[in-house]
Amino acid sequence: MTQGVEPGCTILRGSGGTYELVGADATARKVLQPQASVEVRGYIEHGLMSHCMQGPMLKVVSAKAH
Repeated sequence: MTQGVEPGCTILRGSGGTYELVGADATARKVLQPQASVEVRGYIEHGLMSHCMQGPMLKVVSAKAH
């Protein structure tokens, strides 16, 4: 987990690539902190615009500390 280059951007870097995380609920946001090791479940969200532009947007379904 890292902060994006733009304010408010949450970026996940993992073995599958780099993703911009979107749509996380309050519970997921608690574990989606910079430098955290997390397991995220979700799906690629197509057709959305973002100012982050740091990889495909991954719609977060769940997240937990790893």
